[in-house]
Amino acid sequence: MCQPVALIGHMTFRPSLFALLATTALVLGTLGINYDALPERVASDFSTAGNVTGHSSKVAFAIGITGIAVFDFLVFAGIGFLIRRLPLSLINVPHREYWLSPERRDATLATGTNQMLWFGAATQLFMAGITWIWTGSKGP
Repeated sequence: MCQPVALIGHMTFRPSLFALLATTALVLGTLGINYDALPERVASDFSTAGNVTGHSSKVAFAIGITGIAVFDFLVFAGIGFLIRRLPLSLINVPHREYWLSPERRDATLATGTNQMLWFGAATQLFMAGITWIWTGSKGP
């Protein structure tokens, strides 16, 4: 498990939270870099065969991608934040008595928070890749 690093006072640096922030910025940056190159009508809906079945405006597409990226960030960071504040009865883990016993509770909840943040970063990295492909980027 990746431990937070103490900085100033009671602020800590969590590599997993930094990764989530960085990958969210990557999604938004990818969209920003390629926005001018997008056509006025962007293919936004596809059939199972890969054929375009719907379009949206360039602005609506950008708002949609931005909304998804921000929503993903809020969900993963929010769950990571809330997991420590939920009643233990709402946390479902195998062998609950063992993992949520007083001597293991803090470590278990910290691990859950950390894993949620890393999963969010992986999701945002996937979203950045999809955005890069979708916006027609050909590379540097």
